[in-house]
Amino acid sequence: MTPEVQEAIKEISEAYPDCRIDSVDDGEGGAVVTVQDIPLDGSLYVQTHTWVGFHITHTYPYADVYPHFVRHDLSRRDGKALVP
Repeated sequence: MTPEVQEAIKEISEAYPDCRIDSVDDGEGGAVVTVQDIPLDGSLYVQTHTWVGFHITHTYPYADVYPHFVRHDLSRRDGKALVP
């Protein structure tokens, strides 16, 4: 991983100290990252926790970190569909 990607993962860990951060080197200087156990209590979602996964490419910070993925069954309390 490039130093910039390592620093980004460190910053995520510091911003979310109560969440587990899993990262896997992608072999090209970037990393695939999953932030586990994100609390959703009191939110507009039915579930109480989710995870968010994304790929930080080797060109970070000069590239967008997109897309982000969440648990497949994430659903809104009001029954409305999730939209991009």
